[in-house]
Amino acid sequence: MSDEETAAVVDRLVQAYNAGDMDAFLGCFADGAKIFRGRDEVAFDGKEAIRAEYEQQFSKGYQNNPGERIVVGRHIAERERVTGGQGGGETDFLTIYTVEDGMIVRVDFLGAEVTAKS
Repeated sequence: MSDEETAAVVDRLVQAYNAGDMDAFLGCFADGAKIFRGRDEVAFDGKEAIRAEYEQQFSKGYQNNPGERIVVGRHIAERERVTGGQGGGETDFLTIYTVEDGMIVRVDFLGAEVTAKS
């Protein structure tokens, strides 16, 4: 995949997340996709586990505000800030996406820092 094709998949994911569109969001993931906390801990394994977690997030109105991005082939490293929710705080973290055949197969969330809204 080209850098542009990989970036387009993640762009669609972020747009669907911010719109709260579960079908479009899940449509970006391969059936066997995994989401990791760090590099080793599997947090969500497969689309149904991802759906269960993100239904909660969508109901709270979170928004993903991507920052710096590096795209190399099928990988994207992106600084992301998620805002909103009931407490109105912010969470900053590094997200690494792995894309194969136009679908996200792996997501790694690293270094989350949660801050309260001032």
